[in-house]
Amino acid sequence: MATELAWMQAADAVAVKSGGEIAALPAKAVALALPLTKDAALPTKSGIKEGALAPDSYSGFLTIKALPKKAVYQVTLSKHAWIDVVQGDKSAETVAFTGRGECPIVRKSVRFELGEGPVTLMVVGSDVETVKIAIREAQD
Repeated sequence: MATELAWMQAADAVAVKSGGEIAALPAKAVALALPLTKDAALPTKSGIKEGALAPDSYSGFLTIKALPKKAVYQVTLSKHAWIDVVQGDKSAETVAFTGRGECPIVRKSVRFELGEGPVTLMVVGSDVETVKIAIREAQD
């Protein structure tokens, strides 16, 4: 998690508005600007439980046009929120996860097995308007 901690603390995160696209995995965090959940227009239904979203929560998504290869990828968030990863019109299954509610820099990290090609990341139910995301191939 040393890389993710460094990326989250750096001032040069890639700024992306909900619905935006980036060409490939960035070698730094992405700062995703989220609209209110009711205005988010998510591309697919989230896996979060019904009733788990606060009415004043924020949600959004971004697409990475091309993952370089099939691998396990780790998606890390700076703040509490639900993470959905969609590839090929299917929600990816969680391989592993961890969370630290008391950590002010990294809140949770979830691993997904993903294939080469485009992928959409959805961040659902945040209590803040901007969440930093780090995504990279998982390291043991």
